[in-house]
Formats: sequence, structure tokens, C-alpha cells
Amino acid sequence: PLVVKKPDLIKLDSKSAFIDASKCVILRSNLTQKVTEHRFYLNNSLVSKGKETYLNLQNLKPFTIYCIQLEACTFLTYQEILSNKGCLSSYSDLCFQTNQSSPEDLKPLTFVNVPVNEYYLN
Repeated sequence: PLVVKKPDLIKLDSKSAFIDASKCVILRSNLTQKVTEHRFYLNNSLVSKGKETYLNLQNLKPFTIYCIQLEACTFLTYQEILSNKGCLSSYSDLCFQTNQSSPEDLKPLTFVNVPVNEYYLN
């Protein structure tokens, strides 16, 4: 690839995130290239590789910072496959913070009817 941009954050809540990389790879125009593999790294650990251009992260911790890096591969020759030279990483990471979650151990509020005394002033 010529350029790999950071992926886009499409949806975020306290425990999940949806990442889209469909518009992140710019290929060289003088060669017949196509992306053969996308690799997604979460905090520098490989979490997904394949032809999909999206990543659906589940079971994240609320109110936590995560960083995603994208690597796109276009293998042209067998030597490039062996040397991993057909891959390029995004020049910047997508970093985000998950939302806070509602407390899970609190009971819902209950309302009690309290009689109201009426007072009149003369």
C-alpha cells in the first residue's frame, strides 16, 4: 500500500466498539494491487486478521482507553510474503475511551406516597 490511515470509530459504548477500515488504505496507482489482509492490533496485540475491513470489539472495560492500529497487506511476490514487506501499518493509532457504565449493584429507586398537609394562612 501507499498509505494506511487510522481506522474510523463508528460506534462506542461502555463495553464495546465498532471499528471500520474500509476507507483507510490507499494503493499505489502504478501497480495492480489489492489488499489481501487487514490486521487489527488492540494496544499492540494482534486481535484480528483477514479480509474483513471492520472490527467489532466486545467485553471491553468501561471508562478505559484503548488504541487500535491497522496494518494492510498487499502481497505481490512470494519473497514479499516471506519478508512481510507487502504490509504497511497506519501512520497513527485510533485511540478512544469507553463510556462509563451504570452501576450494576444498585437497586432502582422506589417512590413512596407521602401525605401532604395543607396549611392556610389568614
